[in-house]
This record gives sequence, C-alpha cells and structure tokens, in this order.
Amino acid sequence: MASAGDLPTAFAKAERAAGRPLPTSGVAFLSVRDRDKGALVPVAHALAALGFRLLATSGTARSLAAAGVVVERARKVSERGEGASIVDLVRLGRCDLVVNTPQGLGARGDGYRIREAALVARVPCITTLAGAAAAVAAIAGERQEVALSLQERQNGGTHGSPVGPLLSDDRAVDEALAGASPASPATPRARTGE
Repeated sequence: MASAGDLPTAFAKAERAAGRPLPTSGVAFLSVRDRDKGALVPVAHALAALGFRLLATSGTARSLAAAGVVVERARKVSERGEGASIVDLVRLGRCDLVVNTPQGLGARGDGYRIREAALVARVPCITTLAGAAAAVAAIAGERQEVALSLQERQNGGTHGSPVGPLLSDDRAVDEALAGASPASPATPRARTGE
C-alpha cells in the first residue's frame, strides 16, 4: 500500500514497493474480457502515444485494430500454433507491462498462467481497467516530473525548471484516465494496495 496526493502516484509507489516498478517504455501486453474491450481502447492509445509497442491476444488485437490502434497479435497459452505463447514471452522478459482482465474458465486458466509468469518475472500485471488507467497516468507523470531541490520547490520552481502537473497534457493519456478510471476520491490523499 502507498499514499500520495493522487491515485496514479500512489499506484506507482505501491508497484515500486512491491518490487515491480512501472516501465516507462517497452512492450505492453493487453488481453481483456469482451465487456472491457471498448474501455481498453483509450488505455491502448495512451500506451502507444507513450511509445509502447503493444501485443494482444487475437480477440483483443482485433478490437484494438478496429479502433485504429497499432497492435501485434500474441498467441494465447491455450492456442496451438507456431512460436512462443504470451506466457513464454513474459517468462523470457520480452514484456514490460501486462494488462489482463480474465473471464470464463479458459480465460481463467490462461490468465492464471499469464499472472503467474508476470509474478515470477517481476513484471507489473494489472487486472483492472482503472488500474491500467492509473498506470498510464503514472508512467506519463514520471516522464514529465522535474527533479527540483527543496529550495527550488519553495521558490516556485525557479532556475528555469517549470513545476507542472504530474499528468501528461497528451490527449490520449487524458482520455484513458477519463474513460477507464473511477472518479477521484473525496479525501485529499489517494491510497492503493495489493
């Protein structure tokens, strides 16, 4: 569990404390249940806008491609075929972030194997769209955060270092946050935990 002034920062701190810091680049694997496919689109657009290469299982890949997201298809564990499955790719360290919302018996089996591989490989594995949106905002914020001394912070960010919001002005990130995360809590500090 971590606390911070906002949910994305608290989420990033919790992941870091758990030994799975959120990546700022690399490969993101996406596989969500049917009812989450529409809400995943802004999250996928935001990850792509941040420079992530996207992998998805066939159903998720079709849905994202139809929405104009550039995505590569990865073979499910339960699918026969050539090449490595997504579990193999996670185990080999070829995925830096996993977003998986499983449903149904087959998906639970695949999802369990994916989450297990992510846990062993210490890859952040997010199982809700609200968590995925918070992760995107945290990644965008981490990229834009300016390191300032305490004196610079007290002086309002002088010495040419702007003090700005931690969240990106990027439209795709903003849409991901608006489309997939719950409203901000009424309390001044957001908390998240595993």
